[in-house]
Amino acid sequence: MAAECIFCQIISGQAPAEKLYEDDQTIVIMDIFPWAKGHCLVISKEHAPTVFELSEGSAQAVMSSVKTVAPALVEAVGADGLNLFQSNGQAAWQSVDHFHMHLLPRWDDDGLQPPGVPRPANPGDLEEIGASIVKAIRTRGGGNG
Repeated sequence: MAAECIFCQIISGQAPAEKLYEDDQTIVIMDIFPWAKGHCLVISKEHAPTVFELSEGSAQAVMSSVKTVAPALVEAVGADGLNLFQSNGQAAWQSVDHFHMHLLPRWDDDGLQPPGVPRPANPGDLEEIGASIVKAIRTRGGGNG
C-alpha cells in the first residue's frame, strides 16, 4: 500500500468509492470520471504502478474479477458491447499509478471513437519487430514462441 495512492486509500477504506465487488485480491468500483454510463474499474489490491510490476497472481485475480463483473455490467446497463482497456505510463493515458483495468460499456450509437486509425503494416516490420519481441520473451525466460 502506498499512502499517497488514491486507490490504496479506497482499498483501505480511507477514501470513499461506489464499490461493486471485492475479493481478497481485487476491488471493483465505479469510475468517478466515466467515459460512459456504467464505466467501472477493476483494481488490484497489490500496489503495482503498471503491468510491468504486477505479480502473476494479481494479474490472474484481476482477470477473474473482470470475468465476474463484465457480464453483470453489460446486463445492468443494457450495453451492446464492452471495451476492456488498461494503460501503463503517462504516454498511454495512465492517470493513477496503480494497476487497474477499465470496463467500458458501449452502445452502437454512443459516439465514442477509437484513439487512432489502424494502417496496414509493412510485412518487413512485422517480421523484424516480431523477431525482436520473441527474443525478448526468451531472454526473460518466458514462452517458446
